[in-house]
Amino acid sequence: MPHLLGLCTAIDRAAAGIYRRLADTEPDEKLRACWNQMSEEEDLHVTYWSRLTKMAAEGIVPTLFEQPDLVIEELEAVARDVGTVEATATRLGNVRDRALLALRLELCLLHPAFDTLMQFLSCLEPEAPDRYSEHLDGFLVALCEYTKGSPELELIAKTTRQLWLRNRQLLKAANSDALTGLLNHRGFWTAVAPLAHLARRRGENVAVITLDVDGLKEINDELGHCAGDDVLKSVAGILRSALREADVACRLGGDEFVAFMIGVEPASLEAICQRIQAAVRSCTAAGKPFAVSIGAAHGKLEGDVVAAIEQLRQESDEHMYTAKPRPRSRVAEPSQRPFRAAAPGGNLDS
Repeated sequence: MPHLLGLCTAIDRAAAGIYRRLADTEPDEKLRACWNQMSEEEDLHVTYWSRLTKMAAEGIVPTLFEQPDLVIEELEAVARDVGTVEATATRLGNVRDRALLALRLELCLLHPAFDTLMQFLSCLEPEAPDRYSEHLDGFLVALCEYTKGSPELELIAKTTRQLWLRNRQLLKAANSDALTGLLNHRGFWTAVAPLAHLARRRGENVAVITLDVDGLKEINDELGHCAGDDVLKSVAGILRSALREADVACRLGGDEFVAFMIGVEPASLEAICQRIQAAVRSCTAAGKPFAVSIGAAHGKLEGDVVAAIEQLRQESDEHMYTAKPRPRSRVAEPSQRPFRAAAPGGNLDS
């Protein structure tokens, strides 16, 4: 990861320099301001990668890529292309050539690794992805303004934007559950890792909530799969509403959901679980009520945070199954004991 982040840093630092050169030799005042802004934004991206590099040195950044060696090879190729662009940045005399050079540079920076890293950073700096997206949008707006009457440049600009949007859609799809819009298993661990390391460093309490829908199969069989999907979407919305903005919610698959929180105490955790249960009681599927079972576990993280979170998840899962009504009815009634919590290795709270 350090080498990969080093490549990102070098690429964006070179891009900032290229835009500064364009600004220094640009006679048009408005366009010069545009190039200066692009340079400043690339400098900001460098600070993002520097922050991630520091986090990686502290062991906070997990392996975000399935084939990191391949990503490194591709970024090395990007760095070479940016070097070629850099070599021609001072030999351009008209707006069209400068715009083409900037487009070529931005195409280099469309590699999905940049957005993957930015999405990871968003767990700690939520505004970072929006700033990164606004960078390209701002550039394309300026490009259209200063290259009117050039069909070729207009086509390239539109193609560049479509590539960017497609990259973002693919990244979102890889980390999200299509039905509920919550994170999927992969997205959950990507989002949780930096928060967990931060909580361990601060000595903060963390909590995991596990939740599943009682009798989802029976709901599907009796009311139809559309009703079952509506139940899952309703539960996802309830879970999202019950949590804080900084908390992480995920659909693991099937009827199971999980949430991760930092800086939450046992009393608050129980209140959250009770709010979820109360909200579920007010919902129906095709006019019939449904229920969920909830388990929770909390504690401070030590050692391997991924292993510690997995332990908490397993404990919360056990508590969830303890809370399930027995026997299960076709459309289950809400559990009378929806919440049990324990610190890792600790005693159960009644």
